Amino acid sequence: MMSHKLLFGHPAVLSVTALGLALIRLASAFREFVHPRYRPELHYMRGPGPATARRASAR
Repeated sequence: MMSHKLLFGHPAVLSVTALGLALIRLASAFREFVHPRYRPELHYMRGPGPATARRASAR
């Protein structure tokens, strides 16, 4: 059976890796907050809008 040190590495390396991943996630969240990416699917209307409903009810 392999020891946990061979499978997971030294605990200090894990903490540095975890810290690095946390910093990357924090920087990514901050970047998204300051300058969100443009997602066109959030801006395009799907289906008929309120003007179509008004025209249909006026008939």
